[in-house]
Amino acid sequence: MQAIEAAMRHGCRKNERTQQRFQGSLEMNKRLNKTEYSSRQTLLLLNKILNFRSIDEFIQL
Repeated sequence: MQAIEAAMRHGCRKNERTQQRFQGSLEMNKRLNKTEYSSRQTLLLLNKILNFRSIDEFIQL
């Protein structure tokens, strides 16, 4: 009986660690997605700046 309880406790601890790891990777993914999005926005803005034809067009950005 004690062996079964010990195994169950071990399983619970292992499960908690797996959940923490999974939660950590979810948070990391969210941060990376935000970074990727802002990088894309920056590149689009740079593209607009580099392709402008006149100073007036640039000011309108």
